[in-house]
Amino acid sequence: MSSEENKTKEGRLTKAFSIYALVVVGVFGLLGYAVNSASSSANPNSSADTSGADNSNTQASTDTSGATPISNASNSSKNETTATNSVAPKTVSTNTSANTNTTKTSSVYKDGTYSSQGSYGSPAGTESIGVSVTLKNDIVVSSSVTNEAGDHTSSRYQNMFIGSYQPYVVGKKISTINLGVVGGSSLTPAGFNQALQKIEAQAKA
Repeated sequence: MSSEENKTKEGRLTKAFSIYALVVVGVFGLLGYAVNSASSSANPNSSADTSGADNSNTQASTDTSGATPISNASNSSKNETTATNSVAPKTVSTNTSANTNTTKTSSVYKDGTYSSQGSYGSPAGTESIGVSVTLKNDIVVSSSVTNEAGDHTSSRYQNMFIGSYQPYVVGKKISTINLGVVGGSSLTPAGFNQALQKIEAQAKA
C-alpha cells in the first residue's frame, strides 16, 4: 500500500473518531441536561407542595381558630339558657289560711254569769251558801261565794272554804267540778256542789 493511501486512510479514521467523540459528548450532554431539567422540575413541585402543605396547615390553623368562636357561641348560648332558666323560677304560693280550719266544739252551756244557793247539813242544823260563777265556752272564768251560815262555827268553816276554793274552780270546765274537803272544811263543799248543779241546769244551752 502506498504512503498516500495510508495517509488517506488515517485521515478517514481520525475524522470518524472525531465524529464518534462528538456524538458521545453530545449524548452525554443531552443526558445531563435531561437530568438537570428533571431535577429542577421536581424541586419546584416539591416546593409548591411544601407551600401547599404550609397553606393547608395555615388554613387548618385558621379553621381551628375559627372554630373557637363557634364553641364560645355555643357555650354562651348554653349559659344564656341556664341564666334564663335560673332567672325565671316557678313560684308556688300556698294559702295556709284557706286550708286551715279551726274545729270549734259547740258549747253545752250558755256564756254568762249565773247565781244560785246550796244547802248542807251541819251539827248546828241546815246551813246555806251562795254561789256565783261566770261561764265562757263551758269554762268557769270567775267565781264568788257568799257566806250565809247562821251558826258561828259553820260561818267560820265557810270562810275557810271561801279562802281556798277558787284554784279548784276557776279555769275548769263546770261539768268536771265536784269539790271534796277544801281549806279544812268538809261540809261546806257539799253546799257549793249543790249550788253549782243548779247553775248547770240554768246555763244549759
